[in-house]
Order: sequence, then C-alpha cells, then structure tokens
Amino acid sequence: MKKHLTNNLLTSGAILMGLLFVSVFVNYAPLLYYFLVVLFFLLIYTIKSILLIKLGTTPQRFLMIYNFMTVLKMLISIGFLVVCFFLLGDVTSNSDKIYFSLFFIALYFLFLIINTKSFFSNDNETAGK
Repeated sequence: MKKHLTNNLLTSGAILMGLLFVSVFVNYAPLLYYFLVVLFFLLIYTIKSILLIKLGTTPQRFLMIYNFMTVLKMLISIGFLVVCFFLLGDVTSNSDKIYFSLFFIALYFLFLIINTKSFFSNDNETAGK
C-alpha cells in the first residue's frame, strides 16, 4: 500500500510543481481547476488503493472491487468534468476549455497507467532478468 501512496504522491507532487513552475515562470496562469484536477485524481486513487487493500482479501473479491472502483472512477471523473464545465461557463474561452479537457484526459491516463502498473507489477519480474 505504501508503494501505491508513494507513487500517487510523487506523481501529484511533480504535476503540482510543474503547474507552479508554469504559473510563475511562463506567461500563463493556469486556472484553479487545473490544481483541483491533480488533487481530484490523488484523492480518487488513494481511496481506490485503500479499499482494494482493505476489502480485496480474496482474488474474486479483489477483482470485483477493482472493477467496481474502475467504473465508479469513470463516472465520478465524467461528473467532475461536467461540473467544471458548468462552473467555467462563460468565464473562459472555448480554447481554455479544450486545454482543460486535454489536461484532464492526460492526467486520467497518466494516473491510470501508473496505478495499473503499480497494482499488477510482480516483484519477481526483475529477478529473472
């Protein structure tokens, strides 16, 4: 479990530092929503890790909880994106909404890849090489 939390914290920290770097040194001020997206995925994957470790005691139960959490994560992510679009509304331009959507999708897949690899990596994989 520490490995999953460490991966998520390091990923989130690196992305937040990148956003801060962009806002300080580049002539672009990302919206608050960009920072909220990073914290959103950190929260979602932390909860997912805790539930899988605590409740996924048997292989069948682990698979059931993993699949349920994956579907729930997708639905919550869609809801988060829709709520952000409603909140952004007329305040931002269409290009800002597109950049935000691309950022959201990129983080979605980044966290998905990192956490899937983390959950399903075998510690003995490197022993045979």
